[in-house]
Amino acid sequence: MYYNKLAEAINSAVIDCMNTGSGVSKVKEHEHIEVLADWETWDKNSSYDVISVYIKENGIIKFNYQDDGTIVEQ
Repeated sequence: MYYNKLAEAINSAVIDCMNTGSGVSKVKEHEHIEVLADWETWDKNSSYDVISVYIKENGIIKFNYQDDGTIVEQ
């Protein structure tokens, strides 16, 4: 199912980001869809960092969000 593969790609990119500082993953069987994860300043409070997730299709950002479950104090 497509949604499970997208969730797997998001999870993989977030885990890579936590371990190495950034992460990139492609959706299996849909190589034109890429998930990027990177640490950024949290939009709600500049004293904290959070992992931002970007979902790109054919190189164009289609959706992005900040994963509130990854907030850390700077």
